[in-house]
Amino acid sequence: MKNRFNLMSGAKTDPARRENPESGDKYRPLSRGVSLIFFSITIIFYLISIFMVQGAVAHEASSHHEPIKEEERAQPNFTTAEEWVREGDRLMQEARNVASHNFSEAEAAYRRALALEEENPKALLGMGWVANSNHDFPAGKEWCEKALAIDPRLKNAYNLMGDGAVELGRYDEAFAHFQSAMDIEADLSTFSRAAHLLWLTGDRPSARVFMNRAIKAGGPYPENEAWCRAKLAEMHVKEGALPSARSEVEQALKLAPDNPHVLLAEGRLLVCEEKYEEALASFKKAHDIVKNHEVLESLVLMHEMLGQTKEAERRTEELLTMHRVHHHGGDHLHSHEELGSHQLALFLADREKQLDFALEQAKKCQKNFPNIHSEMALAWCYYQSGNLKFAQLHGKRAMAYQTPDPMLFYRIGVIEFEAGHEAQGKKHLAKALSFNPAFHPQFAAKARKILSGKME
Repeated sequence: MKNRFNLMSGAKTDPARRENPESGDKYRPLSRGVSLIFFSITIIFYLISIFMVQGAVAHEASSHHEPIKEEERAQPNFTTAEEWVREGDRLMQEARNVASHNFSEAEAAYRRALALEEENPKALLGMGWVANSNHDFPAGKEWCEKALAIDPRLKNAYNLMGDGAVELGRYDEAFAHFQSAMDIEADLSTFSRAAHLLWLTGDRPSARVFMNRAIKAGGPYPENEAWCRAKLAEMHVKEGALPSARSEVEQALKLAPDNPHVLLAEGRLLVCEEKYEEALASFKKAHDIVKNHEVLESLVLMHEMLGQTKEAERRTEELLTMHRVHHHGGDHLHSHEELGSHQLALFLADREKQLDFALEQAKKCQKNFPNIHSEMALAWCYYQSGNLKFAQLHGKRAMAYQTPDPMLFYRIGVIEFEAGHEAQGKKHLAKALSFNPAFHPQFAAKARKILSGKME
């Protein structure tokens, strides 16, 4: 099976005839890099395909149709399945724009469409989008397969199945799904997903190329391009290319000044520039729009760095409460603790709080979503709990693809160093600092202490 994307994507290969493998080895390293010769030959075709793309759709399988008109929004009842699908798409896009977890209205719209036309492929696809957004990736795949059985050229069905495969650590399968999507249409949604997967599997140059293609392709909403620029900025931040990150953030802010993803990217850049007060302001703006883990953890960190202990404690309690229970729409209360959260596990383990609970969360998450991030979260929780053997085991799994995230290299470096493999540990720590000397306001300093031999 191919382990990287065909740069001739956009060819009209019938995806219904493509093999759709389930990866049996989640951590089998993929071949990396793009042949310069092959790239030079095919880039011309790629550029042509970009200009041929019509109506690129948003990232996260956003709007499968043209944006709904204002006069249509005002109608309390629609009479066709197509109208209800478009309404569902609009509601999902709005939820995505503010990182909301309330998808109940969108789901209701898709179900109204299916009540009118039970085999409407785009309504089935919408249900897959909702399921994925609720982290039920097996259900999302089932809905997408139902849609593809009716219309095998539904690009976003492959996109959504690829998203689920990424979350479940099935990266080979994700490559196949995203390639199928690109074979139908190369646009913002396919390019951006390809970029993310290439980044996860260690191919930094190709990841940046594909994200830039996503930006050039554009989308039906300004937020789509802004999202891509924010993610490209975060890639630059991880690599320490702060001027490039600043350029992307500024352009993203012009497109969507109130988008939480953009504000979060801006804040993270300011943290690396040691502008903590300004970073705190950006994170507060994001918090005014959405109260998710990434925003709340960022607020806690800034309050800690500024010595604002009471504020840090208050935000910590808000974060823990958010994980315990929050609304996913209607009367449905949802808890992240049910399936486990690698973010919560790392937050607690980093601060050496509730380590037993953190380890339990990491175990649940790794069981339900066995991907790179859940493996490292479990490794770090085992390390903080004193189990270096298991910490090394899961840490090595997390690093199978050498994902270019300095925090991953920092964590495996500390684990290896404390396990007695000092040379290997220092190599990883040096790698983290080589990416970005200011990758974290607390841990970068600790990495330098270990390398200098000045650990207490």
